[in-house]
Amino acid sequence: MRVPLVLAALFVAGSARAEPPSTDDAAYERHMALGIRLYDDRSFDAAQIEFERAYAIRKGAGPLINIALCEKGRSQYVKAARVLSRALAEHRSQTNQVAQMEEALAELRQLIGKVSIELTPQKEPVIVTLDGERQTLEGTANTFEVGPGVHALRVTAEGYLPFTTRLELGAGDSLTVVVPLVPDSGTLDIEVRGRRASVQVDGALEKSGPIHRRLSAGTHLVAIERDRARYTTTIAVAPGGRARIMLDAAGLLHVGDAGPRGPDPLEAPPQQGVYVLAGLSFGGRIGQSNLQSQDDWSDVLPFGGPDLHLGYSLNRYVGLEAYAVELFSANSFAPESVTQVGGAIRLSTGQDRVHFAARLGLGFAVEVPELGRTGFAAFHLVGEPLVAGRAGRVLWGFGTPVTFMTGAYAPNVALSTRLELGYGTW
Repeated sequence: MRVPLVLAALFVAGSARAEPPSTDDAAYERHMALGIRLYDDRSFDAAQIEFERAYAIRKGAGPLINIALCEKGRSQYVKAARVLSRALAEHRSQTNQVAQMEEALAELRQLIGKVSIELTPQKEPVIVTLDGERQTLEGTANTFEVGPGVHALRVTAEGYLPFTTRLELGAGDSLTVVVPLVPDSGTLDIEVRGRRASVQVDGALEKSGPIHRRLSAGTHLVAIERDRARYTTTIAVAPGGRARIMLDAAGLLHVGDAGPRGPDPLEAPPQQGVYVLAGLSFGGRIGQSNLQSQDDWSDVLPFGGPDLHLGYSLNRYVGLEAYAVELFSANSFAPESVTQVGGAIRLSTGQDRVHFAARLGLGFAVEVPELGRTGFAAFHLVGEPLVAGRAGRVLWGFGTPVTFMTGAYAPNVALSTRLELGYGTW
């Protein structure tokens, strides 16, 4: 290939110039000499900087020819040809080497091919970069020059995904690259049938009625609320695709091709917090009374009364309680009342809506009979299995407490049925 030899013969130093002298010859000569030295060391980038500075001092063909040599040394044949063409166009009259420059340019042209970009669909404007450098496109054919070798091509257009590919071209090759432009967004359709609903897409509240949104490709969060029921889902919007969500009149959510589903489950209540329970119990007590005539363990005294429990749930399985119970009973001699106060631990299976629980308590019991008779104080121990549940923060339960009281005068065993209703965190 003759190009290196021809260009090497055209390598112009400061002393071999055809340009008229200027008042800054010393600086010009220095930059040209430094550039030649760097070129000989194959430091093409640094050499080109020196030649560009020399050209800034004195416009002429010499520095441009040497810049073309630097571009050629980096295998940038297209840039070398452009610089050499510029030297011929702007400084032809200032050099006696026109024939050699034209021959060098012709041989450079033999190395250069062309790449045409065919867009599907057609789109303007389009940005084409080759090896990271933006290319100037020629005409409506979207054509640009390229030298031989392996190149990275990237094509971008507003509203479409970038297109990248690898090109391998020989000397003088021409190539047409078909670029299928794929939109960088898709469409999301949301339909709510029946009663109106509130719809949010990525946290933004949408207008009522059918929704048609152009969204960037990717995953998006959709939330729908109707009649205190909430539906949340993620949906993938493909580039150029269409995604669909529909809430039917029966309250079932249809996402794409997936089967229908109901609303989101209720959020689990907080696991720690205070609760209050009020109860009412009815049952019978077997045992000795404080009345001396009532010492037969076969006696069964009916009783009933209210109670109040103040508790704190440590988690969904364990709670601590303080309670007060007032029980009233009657026998053949006189009505009596028993007041119980104490503390208890409540254990639960931890299920959300309906669950099993148990309460174990320990405290004092004070019996106060009527007619001025003397009562008694005793310890009591209570165990209560329960079926319990909640609706939000409203709590309920049904249990069968068993209470054992013992003291100096009257051991008792009581069995009852109890209902409780309360509010709080469990």
